Order: sequence, then C-alpha cells, then structure tokens
Amino acid sequence: VRDSKEDKHRFKMLTDAIKNIYRGTEQSYDRILVKHKHEKTGEILFIEHSLGSIPSKTNHSSKLIGGVLLDVTAQINQEQKIRFLASHDTLTGLHNRLYFDDFQKQLAKDYTLYLFDLDGLKLGNDIYGHQFGDLLISKAATVLKDVFMKAQLIARIGGDEFAVICNCTSEDECYNNLSKVRKKAQKEILPYDYTLQLSAGYSIVRNKNKSFNKAFSEAENILYQRKLSQRFSRKNKVLESIMETLDAK
Repeated sequence: VRDSKEDKHRFKMLTDAIKNIYRGTEQSYDRILVKHKHEKTGEILFIEHSLGSIPSKTNHSSKLIGGVLLDVTAQINQEQKIRFLASHDTLTGLHNRLYFDDFQKQLAKDYTLYLFDLDGLKLGNDIYGHQFGDLLISKAATVLKDVFMKAQLIARIGGDEFAVICNCTSEDECYNNLSKVRKKAQKEILPYDYTLQLSAGYSIVRNKNKSFNKAFSEAENILYQRKLSQRFSRKNKVLESIMETLDAK
C-alpha cells in the first residue's frame, strides 16, 4: 500500500534493498516496515521485512538468500492508538488542549482564532444527567466540524470550551461562520426539546500584528461578554423546556 509519502518511501527502501542484495552491493537489511493490504479481506497489515545473503559453500559464484517477514500489525495499531489518544479528545475525536497549546508554534502570519463555549452544559448535566451533557458536547463538536471543515485546527480545550483556528481573516467571513454555527446548532435535534447554543468570540491576526496570547484574550473577552448578555434568556429557555417536559409527564 502506497497511500502516503511515508508509505512510498518505505516501499522504495524495500525495493532498493532487495536490488542491492541481488547485485551484491549489500549483504543484508533488517526490519524495513512496509504497509500491505490483504488480497482477500482488504485488511491493512504492517510487515517488517528482513533479508540477508551468504556465499554458497558448494558454488562460490552463487549465494544463498533468505529472509523473514514479521507481522507487527497489532503493535503498530496500538502505537497509533496511543499517539491518537495523546493528542485527541476521546469524547469528540477533536484535538485536545495539549495539542492546541503545541499548535501555536506553527501558526501562520494570518489567521483567525475562534473560541466557543457550550451554553447550559452544567444545567443540562444537573437536570438530565451526564450522558445528556456528553451528548451536548458531541453535538457541539459535530456543528463545528461541519462549519469549519477547512480549518487548520478544531480542538476541545476544556469541559465546555472549543477553539478553532482557520485561514479566513475577513470580518464578513467571520461573521458568516458564526451565523452558520448558530443556525446549525439550532437545527440539532435533542431530547426534551433542548436547544443547542454556543457563545462565541473571535480575534483576527494579520501579518502577526498581535501575539497569540493577546488574540486568545481578545476572543475570550468577547465570548464572555456575549455569554453574560445571553445568560438570563438562555436560562429562561431551559427552564421553559423543563416545565414543558414535567407538564407533559
């Protein structure tokens, strides 16, 4: 299988090593890892290839060539799983805070940082339970992935907090993205007629005119100003939903 540059590089290493052994320029190679696909099942396998040659005792003009193939698929899959868990949030599949903090080192000159806060998570947890809270978080992550498909990074950076870094630096485009998030969130179908709501703030960076920490503070301040302004109306909506549910029961 040669899906990626790394796959192609490893396959070339293997073919070059085999050619060199037959030419006599190399005597052996050891544990070259190559990705394979099972012909019948389509399963991806990781195989370590080792090959060596020795002169024939009976005919000095020829040589004996032998090798070993070792299936290390389980080991590689486990390593990949560990690497994934180290940089991703298990509930949403988004990148986690650790990855987000490290990502700052590779930021471009121009970008927009969005911060989102899931409204009413604590209230939802307290009233309907933590499974319902997990559902809210998962739905919020889905909304952000749908709207910011081409973003550089989408991460869950706290219990109910998300961050998005994307290339757009236009005020109109930023406003449109927030509008899309709001509309998509409102369309999400949740138990108890609960409405998914995300407060948001953003900061635009052009030609590195501000540090990442300053951009983060700006986006955070805007987010919490909006969150406070919507706090009472949001709680009223949640309480109305609860009362309707109780009344129906």
